[in-house]
Amino acid sequence: MDTGMSLLPGESPAGRADRMAAQLPIGRVGTLDEIDAAVLYLASPDAGFAVGTDLVFDGGAAA
Repeated sequence: MDTGMSLLPGESPAGRADRMAAQLPIGRVGTLDEIDAAVLYLASPDAGFAVGTDLVFDGGAAA
C-alpha cells in the first residue's frame, strides 16, 4: 500500500518493501486488495452478527 505515511523520509517504495520484508513476519507490505476485502466484509450482511471484533492489519507485527 503506497501512502506517504508508510514511507520513511527519502525512502522509495522498493526501500520500504525491503524494510518491511525484514521487519514483518509476513515478509511484505500489505495490499489495498487485502484491506478492501476486510472493509467489504465488515460492510456486508455476513458481518451482521460480529460485535466488538478487532481486526488487526499489521502483517503479524503485533503477534
